[in-house]
Amino acid sequence: MASWPETGELVGLLRRKKEDHGVFEDPWKRKVLCCLSGAMFHTRNASDNSGHETFELAKWEVIVREKGKFILRRSQGEFQAQFKADSPVEGDLWVQKISVAIAAIVTGK
Repeated sequence: MASWPETGELVGLLRRKKEDHGVFEDPWKRKVLCCLSGAMFHTRNASDNSGHETFELAKWEVIVREKGKFILRRSQGEFQAQFKADSPVEGDLWVQKISVAIAAIVTGK
């Protein structure tokens, strides 16, 4: 597993949708610290810095949703992670930066 990067092109807090939430539970309550560093997108719990997860962007695609939300989905389609920014503008920035990183991988630049 990759370690948490020292720096990144984009670092910030996003909310990650909990897929197995209760009926009266807010599915977007989990805050994660995110870092886009080269071809990797890293997340960890914002509250206690645990649960480090790394997405190797060569294996993922980004899908835009509405109002600052986006999905990272495995290219094979068997797994996805949904994220939400505090604003649509911030969500668009994350999507744009992740899309540029994925395009750079595909073109080899």
